[in-house]
Amino acid sequence: MGRRRRHRQAVSRAPNARVKVRRTTGWSGVLLALCATAGLPAVAREAGPEVISRDVRSPEGPIFVGATLYLVDYAAHNVVRLEQTSARIVWHRDGCGPTGLARVPEGLLVACFDGRQLVTISLDGKTLATAENDETGQRLREPNDFALDGKGGVYVSGTGPWEPRPIVGRIYYRSADRKLRTVASDLHSPNGLVLSPDGKLLYVAESFASRILLFDVAADGSLSGRREFLKLSEVLPTAGGRTYTPDGLR
Repeated sequence: MGRRRRHRQAVSRAPNARVKVRRTTGWSGVLLALCATAGLPAVAREAGPEVISRDVRSPEGPIFVGATLYLVDYAAHNVVRLEQTSARIVWHRDGCGPTGLARVPEGLLVACFDGRQLVTISLDGKTLATAENDETGQRLREPNDFALDGKGGVYVSGTGPWEPRPIVGRIYYRSADRKLRTVASDLHSPNGLVLSPDGKLLYVAESFASRILLFDVAADGSLSGRREFLKLSEVLPTAGGRTYTPDGLR
């Protein structure tokens, strides 16, 4: 997700978990949950959100692995695991600036936005591999977020520098055999992305264009048919010059 996000809310389900909503406030470093997850103290639904950890400075990209919640701490350059009411540091790399996580067979795939790297780590924090270039040797644009295709492949948004210009964003596809190729380019800060339930369409939040793009997905992971799915200024208020930079998609 975007490195300058303020708020984020997502729906999650974990085995035997009571939680259905988790919310992170980007720069306040407070992680909240509406109801308790498995392994966390139960919270009455009518009690509303409860702070369950203050150990992270800028939480992003939360995912469940089984009943365990992993997330990144962008400002601290950490991947953390939530244990009861504390966040245990699982992995750290100076200069990484992590913004997203994806579950892969080897463990976790980490998007290092600042470091312009994709790092594969084990669930206990061992560094297994680091990718800095696509298969043509071009340096990765700033990796940001992930979408799993259910076949072992992962789509990665390469946002580019977090500013309106230049327009250099890309979408990468990491295949099941770990080859990384560019499947879309010249995007205006692509950010969150998600596949349709049948896996035939990819939706991409194009942050500085204030819109959602749509692509057709081929069997080999290639993308085609780029088109605008939704322009936020056409469905949200624009009074007073208000603009929107879409972030995550789920």
